[in-house]
Amino acid sequence: VLGILDRLYEQGLIERVRSEDADASDLMVGLTPLGLQTVTDSEAFNRFASGRRESLEVLEDLGRVAFALTHAWATRFVLALMGLNFAIGAVLAWRAGLGSKYFFDANAPGMLPIYRSIGLFVPEPDLPSEWWRLLSAGFVHLGLIHLLVNGFSLNSLGKLAEGLWGVPGFLLIFIASVWSGFALAGAVSPGPSGGASGGICGLLGAMGAWVAVNRGHMPPEHRRSWTRALVINAILIGSMSLIPGISGLGHLGGAMGGAATGLGLAEAKAFVDAPGKPIKTGLSKEEADKLAATLKENGATVEIV
Repeated sequence: VLGILDRLYEQGLIERVRSEDADASDLMVGLTPLGLQTVTDSEAFNRFASGRRESLEVLEDLGRVAFALTHAWATRFVLALMGLNFAIGAVLAWRAGLGSKYFFDANAPGMLPIYRSIGLFVPEPDLPSEWWRLLSAGFVHLGLIHLLVNGFSLNSLGKLAEGLWGVPGFLLIFIASVWSGFALAGAVSPGPSGGASGGICGLLGAMGAWVAVNRGHMPPEHRRSWTRALVINAILIGSMSLIPGISGLGHLGGAMGGAATGLGLAEAKAFVDAPGKPIKTGLSKEEADKLAATLKENGATVEIV
């Protein structure tokens, strides 16, 4: 209750009032002129209610993030596919007598056919059209260090993304980002490439889009922490992209694809959410009925459900 009152006070809708009959320790509040205008003006109230609804939806999203940190099975499934694909490549390399090279020297002679056999993206003009490599390459990792770094990053960002968008949204963003990352890299600078970095950058881009859309409805402490984390990660990934042998274009394409997909999901959610979506007030039925009656007297459209 105090948290709600603090928010209303910060928005200039209520103020503390004093009464000669009240005890000094009693907290009494009343509507400010702006608060009175908001309650009595149906358009102003509908704008306020819409903002409150969006704020509650953001808080629900953040609550799902906390739950997903321990229940993100889709992220674990993607990580398992990455590990399984790496293990298959290790078996093939071992049979070819390149076991140690597979783990620590991706550029060793004879490694390219092995990586191609487990889905590496190789945009060479003399090869048949194999569009599926734009997706399968996201599960191919060139060495143990590559796998561990991307696995750690995906485990962290994947859980957050799965909490914000659910399993379908997380998978859609990851797949679209992997595809857009390899598509841009292949179009501008063709060459063999693999790894989940494009998908990871896409998750980061989608989260940036989510914060940009919802920053006005996020609690200040969450807005600051999320913005700071996104900026730090963007700087780190941008710096890594300048290292020779790392596909900066793949990172850029993945981030762009993820941001576009995240914005698309936000627009789709806004379209699906009807204006009459119920708002959870926490009031008892009697209190809600009294509030509804007062608002209806002033021209607002209210329905108790």
